[in-house]
Amino acid sequence: MKETLEKNKLIAEFMNYPQSGIDNKDPYYYAMKHCFDNNLMKYHSSWDWLMPVVEKIESLGLNTKIYTGHTTIASRDASFISQKLNDSKIEATYEAVVEFIKWFNTLSQGEKQL
Repeated sequence: MKETLEKNKLIAEFMNYPQSGIDNKDPYYYAMKHCFDNNLMKYHSSWDWLMPVVEKIESLGLNTKIYTGHTTIASRDASFISQKLNDSKIEATYEAVVEFIKWFNTLSQGEKQL
């Protein structure tokens, strides 16, 4: 459970939630802040939570392929490739996303322009 919580926090930070210190009246911001603060994030179990993350990764120029029990995320120049196998499609996708974010966080600001 603690490992899932840490991975969910990693994803939430990648998605820029919560945006602490900002006076934001957006109800989605407050919902995400509540989930972050109370450990109610569902990236690991809900496609509604996970797919916006996949879309953000794709917006950075990576390709994502999701199959039953197998997910691949790859950069066009092959500098990053994650292939995760799992009995569950969402678990494979979740683990590939986490691996990508960990890799992405190691890049310098200039390198993040994939």
